[in-house]
Amino acid sequence: LGRLIGVDRKLAQLIAAGTSICGASAIVATNIVTDARDEDVTYAVAAITLFGTIAMLGFPLLAPVFGLDQHAFGLWAGASIHEVAQVIGAGFQNGT
Repeated sequence: LGRLIGVDRKLAQLIAAGTSICGASAIVATNIVTDARDEDVTYAVAAITLFGTIAMLGFPLLAPVFGLDQHAFGLWAGASIHEVAQVIGAGFQNGT
């Protein structure tokens, strides 16, 4: 996907790690292997944090639309939002 939209390979790897593993800490850990530029690490952390914050604020608004009870919402948020703190924030907004 990174190649398709013209993103540098190392930056794409960092964003992929942050998205699929656990956010900013995964990006920093992955950088040991990728040896990306500091600028790429900064962009990746910013992107993951921004989208996680949007998810933290938006997911609780979507829960009633999808008819999710608190347990289903917790599973959905926990599996989808990148950072643990953002999952907790979303959970508190939804009353879980």
